[in-house]
Amino acid sequence: MRAIGAPNCKPGNGVGEFKKPMGISFDKQGNMFVADTENNRVQVLKKSGQFSHIIGAGREGSGKGELSNPTDTAVDSQGFVYVVDSGNNRLSVFTTQGKFVRTIGREGKAEGEFRNPRKICITKDNYLIVSDSDNNRVQIFDPRGNFLRTVGGEDNPKEYQLKQPVGVTCDSFGLIYVSQFSPAD
Repeated sequence: MRAIGAPNCKPGNGVGEFKKPMGISFDKQGNMFVADTENNRVQVLKKSGQFSHIIGAGREGSGKGELSNPTDTAVDSQGFVYVVDSGNNRLSVFTTQGKFVRTIGREGKAEGEFRNPRKICITKDNYLIVSDSDNNRVQIFDPRGNFLRTVGGEDNPKEYQLKQPVGVTCDSFGLIYVSQFSPAD
């Protein structure tokens, strides 16, 4: 095991410095994408751990390519980086080089809308699985970002409801695993 970041891993906003890093993902080349939450950016590190570049404007914002409290990242098989842009209640999509592509979702309770999204995983077929914490559900999108279905949510029978789902992960068999803050009432 080794620590990656600025010397002595001091918090900060410089290259290789982090403030509340959260989600981490890797592309096929082994580059690491770290959601640098309080710096409102994603830092990309080479396989060696050396800094490569930043995704996002590096300042809080809601415009194209700007992030607000990103909490997770995931890279699909096509090389697109999905950033859970929690403060903006959306997903922001970039190329691995940091070029902004599009957003998915917005704030709200309807299908395809978010209230405090937290984590994302991508299936081997590039379906997006997103924990939508304050809507008490997990949402599933096709590879183009079109809403498909919800798991949990208030409209489901009690035994299928979730309470503030936070973590999501997918396995190679297509199963989805969800962690939540507390059991549904």
